[in-house]
Amino acid sequence: MKFFLLIAVLFCYSCQTSGQELKRRAFLGVQVEASEPEGLLVQRVVDNSSGAQIGLQVDDILVKLQGSEISSVDAFISEVSAHFEGDEISLEIVRNGEDIELTGTLLGRAKELPKLGTIEYRTVAYEGGRLRSLLNLPPGVKNPPVVYFIQGYSCRTIDIYWNGKNRLRQIVDGLVAKGFAVYRIEKPGMGDSQTEKSCNEIGYHEEAAAFLAGLRDLKTIEKVDEERVFLFGHSLGGVTAPVIAAEEQVRGIINYGSVTSSWFEFLVKRAREHGRLRGDDPREVEEYTRELIPFLQDYLVARMPEHELQNKHSEYLQNYSTPYMGNRAYSFMQELEEIDITQCLIRSNAPVLAIHAEADFNCVDGDWAKHTEYVVNSVRPGQGQWKLLPETSHSFAKVGDLETFMRLRANGEITNTYVDSNFNPELIKMIAEWIEEVERV
Repeated sequence: MKFFLLIAVLFCYSCQTSGQELKRRAFLGVQVEASEPEGLLVQRVVDNSSGAQIGLQVDDILVKLQGSEISSVDAFISEVSAHFEGDEISLEIVRNGEDIELTGTLLGRAKELPKLGTIEYRTVAYEGGRLRSLLNLPPGVKNPPVVYFIQGYSCRTIDIYWNGKNRLRQIVDGLVAKGFAVYRIEKPGMGDSQTEKSCNEIGYHEEAAAFLAGLRDLKTIEKVDEERVFLFGHSLGGVTAPVIAAEEQVRGIINYGSVTSSWFEFLVKRAREHGRLRGDDPREVEEYTRELIPFLQDYLVARMPEHELQNKHSEYLQNYSTPYMGNRAYSFMQELEEIDITQCLIRSNAPVLAIHAEADFNCVDGDWAKHTEYVVNSVRPGQGQWKLLPETSHSFAKVGDLETFMRLRANGEITNTYVDSNFNPELIKMIAEWIEEVERV
């Protein structure tokens, strides 16, 4: 398998930085794959990158990084990604049978180049460290309303500097074109953020606290209207949005592809739904679900320590993939199970739009969106609303109905390139129209 460490510096004419400076993560700029009997084979070196400047060449064999042997591609990527611009790097390579040592200074990653308006790379204080935040501003609009995008479950960067056609970049560009500012923040340890714990080491409460710190920072920025902040929670972000809105007032909440039940209920329901959609044998689906329930009962509800859970459910864990995997801490889902989303929606004291995508494989039937409307309207009549976004997937791509999505998925056609190329701009229209409606009231 080939991996590409894109690490080159571009000058961003429309980028500004405010707050205490955070260095960019290192960007080596080499494509590598495992080599026999040891090391990594360099397959490509990007022009003007760190790798090019220190003298790496195609067909070099990387054997040591910072004096330590390179054990795998993943380990190499992890080590390089832990460095920042300006750090010194040393590589030991084999070139045409000769051992050579290369040293130099790492360059930083590029910055996003917005299609419209400007972007500011900012800093948010968090737990003794700093988080990277990004603020896109529309041209010619003074103190615009701002949409704070809150990402979902995965530990991934939201600083998509390498792909202007990425679905998140299209959301940002679309909202900026409508006159909105857009705010994003990295999770702890992601992107340029410098924190004691990484994203995959923190629990859910720590993650929510990071997003709350971002919201409070956003309200201090003079270039946006602090009274017109709208949260846009995608997937698990749709849980986090009402959680932090219950602590800090916002003008409105938009949730997309999320949940309103407990995490236990969601996982059990999804197990049956996914089995049905895949066309699995219903007897096998039921057997799996009935084995999943006591496992989740011990893990999420009883909060059994990990070693006890593994001992008690060893046979189950051998037969099935572990539900608490996904590169998150063992406690993450346990803390998520504690969240009462109904109470958070009530306490948020804000209008809420719940968008259900017709082809959402993660949240199949849209009950979560209907329940959101019901909860909000029970305490704030007329302020809860759910809408259907036709022929759209969990990842914002226009794919047809759910049956079509499942066929494309089974054929391996739902790739990142496919999703980015089929982004549904109706999402932007739906969000903009709802915000305008809220602001007219």
